[in-house]
Amino acid sequence: MQRRFHHFHIISIFVLALSLGGCSTTQISTSAPAVINAQLLADYDGAYDAPLLQGFVAAVTQKLLRASPIPDQTLGVIVLNADEVNAFADSGYLYITRGLLALANSEAQLAGIIAHEIGHMVKRHKPFARHRAAQEIAADDFAMRLAARAGYNPEAHADFLNALGHYAAYLKTHSAESARDWFINHPHSQTRVAQARALAQDLAGASGSSGSSGRSAIRGQDLYLNAIDGLAFGTSQSTGAIKGRRYIHSALRVQFEVPSAFVLQDETHRVRAHHANGVEIVFDLAPRMAKETPLAYLQNSWAQDLHPDDIRLRDVAGHIAAEAHIRETARHASLLVVPYSDTQWMRFAIFSPPNLSGQAKTTMGGVRRSIARLSAGEAQRIRPHRLRVVLVSRGDSIGSLARRMRVGADKKELFLALNGLKESQAQTLLPIGKSIKLIN
Repeated sequence: MQRRFHHFHIISIFVLALSLGGCSTTQISTSAPAVINAQLLADYDGAYDAPLLQGFVAAVTQKLLRASPIPDQTLGVIVLNADEVNAFADSGYLYITRGLLALANSEAQLAGIIAHEIGHMVKRHKPFARHRAAQEIAADDFAMRLAARAGYNPEAHADFLNALGHYAAYLKTHSAESARDWFINHPHSQTRVAQARALAQDLAGASGSSGSSGRSAIRGQDLYLNAIDGLAFGTSQSTGAIKGRRYIHSALRVQFEVPSAFVLQDETHRVRAHHANGVEIVFDLAPRMAKETPLAYLQNSWAQDLHPDDIRLRDVAGHIAAEAHIRETARHASLLVVPYSDTQWMRFAIFSPPNLSGQAKTTMGGVRRSIARLSAGEAQRIRPHRLRVVLVSRGDSIGSLARRMRVGADKKELFLALNGLKESQAQTLLPIGKSIKLIN
């Protein structure tokens, strides 16, 4: 008999409640009411608590609005505590993630991003929808012209789009989730970058070398990098942290480890780890009924048609857990359910092609043995990775600086993407005194 199991349901377990009264927001106009999107805040792990950075973003936004066709528009600014690369405007607020701020390299690049979202507002493009390529190009055109009117170098927007493409290529190989939201809502192509470059040249030619698109135009690299120095990088403490092959959640006070060759990625409602051969590990939490046993949950709620002989009781971090292995025509599944509390289960599932069922079982054994609870002291000692701005010293190269990064499956590629540098520069020395970004 073919056995079936219930798929993972999306359960908001890693999203911690946020009191809207405590949001760190900056209101730049009071001519009309604005409404905070509470669900959006929850989906993006709330507002990022950094008043000075919030004020910097708000000041750039205000400068752009004054030069725009809607100078009296009310637009609050919220920096979201998420590592996804995204920005959008909704109901009188501009939302921008700290992940996007980490990728930008100058005030002018930030201005291009904000002006792009103002462009979507002015042109009445629907927020949160997947914008068509024509809408993106129209918003780019609007953004670069607005940035130039506000005194910024519009070519910086083309630079950011190019860096975004490089960052997406890095994430596609090492952790695709973080760049997904931006490219779902903002389609990207080399054609779009080329059109932005051409427009920047046209604007420079029209204004002359001393105009707002020329040499005197604002780039503001050092000012911007000072503003983001110390920015949290990667997943937040309320959603967990990835440390190599370990996943650590200080709020849940849980950690586990995946085998070598698996790449961990933290999603909003679950954690995944994938192997190049198609084996995948999934972790989430699920509701637990009163006095429900692991055996009962596995048989009655998670999987169907399981025979008791197919289930093994395990000791996991001092708790009685239940494990089962299910073979289907298309794939094999190894399931493990562990008590987390009186009201929640921890669930681990490993999916594999049928011919790799042995690897799935072995992998489950390794993951099961690695599961551990953190003490209160251990949880408090966990700190997020942070972006640090340092000055290039004599003898520093891209390679030597990249090796100082404390995060990244390919440190050199991540270093190049974060700093908007090219592979062709990898063996060259950087100018002494140049500000660059590292992650530690």
